[in-house]
Amino acid sequence: MVVEGPDYLGFWWKVSSEADYDFLRLTVDDEMRQEISGIRDWDYQVVAIPPGRHAVRWTYSKDGDTQEGADRGWVDFLQLASRSTPFLMGPVHVRLNSGSPVEYQFPTSRPGAFFAPVQLGSGLSLNAAGEVVGTPLADGEFGFTLNIQQDDEQFSIPATVEVLPASAAGEAAYPAAGPNWDLAWETSGSGTWISQSTETSDGQAAAATQGVPHDGRASLSTWVFGPGEVAFSWQVSSERDYDFLYYEVNGQERASLTGRSGWQQYTEELPYGWHQLTWAYEKDGSESGRDDTGYLDQISFTGYTGWVLQAGIGQKTGVTLDPDGDGQNLLFEFATGGSATDWDTMPIPVLEDGQLTLESIKRVDTGLHYDAEVSGNLVDWNRSERSILRDDEQVFRVRDQLGVGVANERYLRMTVHPQK
Repeated sequence: MVVEGPDYLGFWWKVSSEADYDFLRLTVDDEMRQEISGIRDWDYQVVAIPPGRHAVRWTYSKDGDTQEGADRGWVDFLQLASRSTPFLMGPVHVRLNSGSPVEYQFPTSRPGAFFAPVQLGSGLSLNAAGEVVGTPLADGEFGFTLNIQQDDEQFSIPATVEVLPASAAGEAAYPAAGPNWDLAWETSGSGTWISQSTETSDGQAAAATQGVPHDGRASLSTWVFGPGEVAFSWQVSSERDYDFLYYEVNGQERASLTGRSGWQQYTEELPYGWHQLTWAYEKDGSESGRDDTGYLDQISFTGYTGWVLQAGIGQKTGVTLDPDGDGQNLLFEFATGGSATDWDTMPIPVLEDGQLTLESIKRVDTGLHYDAEVSGNLVDWNRSERSILRDDEQVFRVRDQLGVGVANERYLRMTVHPQK
């Protein structure tokens, strides 16, 4: 399909295939955004579509021999934020930390959505604003039906809130000098991840695998919201070319280490949306070598991801949310140098030589696309009647092409979107 951006594309998908060989993939202009393989149940995804016309394609691809499962993929409930109300901007499987008050909110594409309140159990509830509130009394998963209504339209979808126990390994992976990212961590597989201070990059503590058996795999995962950049230090001490430490994003391998690697730095840009970051130590079926361990330390985030994690708003990280109530959503406040918790002054158009002109200071290295639209009635907006005067790393400046002597009413507004 062809989508005119900027927009957000939401859809459900699942796959039943030979794991790690047959894939259901989503590409935008032939650039892969997501892929799933194996036996995966229905999952909700939201993808940012940048400005302009873009080809969106779902592809099921197979390798040359084995067939497993139903050998197919499914896509359903396709929506565009510009055309669909309500439109959910985040996942329906929410992961939270145990032991502290919850501050999560299901984000929608525009204000005014009403959520049917639900008692989730274990001290948690969902209110009419889509906020999960309370302090969890126990770890585990709580399934419920998410009912959302907006502009006389409504939909009902299954949702899950999962409370994860505190992770000493996850906290050990943070930099010694801070900040504490307060992420929800999950350990899975055979063996485990622990906090230890013998081998570290920052001199204090690092996460490390322990007790991974032959043919085993121990994973440490967390979830963050992009766009942004993740950086971390890692090393492995293992049987070379047989036992590996992997780094994966949304189940897709990004990098690996084997043998005696020493501490290495890795940095990667994360596009818009939620991302599962996984570090996994994986062994073959026979020998072990060296320390037989993978290590992770000094994980940090920049861009929108780092800004929103340090903003003091808990897990309310969705770009469309407005925790401080100043009328500017989080993505716009980040883009224009604002605060997520304090009242910010909206950039306002001014008259220059009889034409509306708007200027905004940019935050450096945002990974965002800045644009503007004009209107004569606050209903029909277009980008064809504005002139961009400056658009660099520091300033965005735009002017309406029509002046006060041509039109009775003119309005100018600024738009901010992820580049991908």
